[in-house]
Amino acid sequence: MRRVVLACLAATVLSLSIAQSSSAADMPTKAVPYVAAYNWTGAYLGISLGGRWATNDSTAISIGGAAPLAATASGTDRTSTVRAGGYLGYN
Repeated sequence: MRRVVLACLAATVLSLSIAQSSSAADMPTKAVPYVAAYNWTGAYLGISLGGRWATNDSTAISIGGAAPLAATASGTDRTSTVRAGGYLGYN
């Protein structure tokens, strides 16, 4: 086991020394071309669309009155909604 650890350590040191000696500092560099920032002026137009679907299961227990009466009610409420819109403008 000790030999394996020493071999891995030696391989790591060797690879790091090779990587350090192959530096590319003497290579010429090219200037980065200038790119102008994007101009966000002008007209724009867009649409939006969204939806929602939900299910709600509920149980209600009510206790009341002079005598010990209990009533239970349960139900399921399902809703769905779709919205659409648009926008336009000029910057």
